[in-house]
Amino acid sequence: KRAEVSPMYGVQKYDPINSMLSIYMDTLNIFMRVATMLATGGNRKK
Repeated sequence: KRAEVSPMYGVQKYDPINSMLSIYMDTLNIFMRVATMLATGGNRKK
């Protein structure tokens, strides 16, 4: 019932697990991007 009435992007309580997962995924994505750039020799293909 609470999920039906609470705003989707409203003020939310601090969620340490969600924040930790967000930081972990950001770090993982940055590492993957750097590893991909190093593996391809740094060539930019756009």
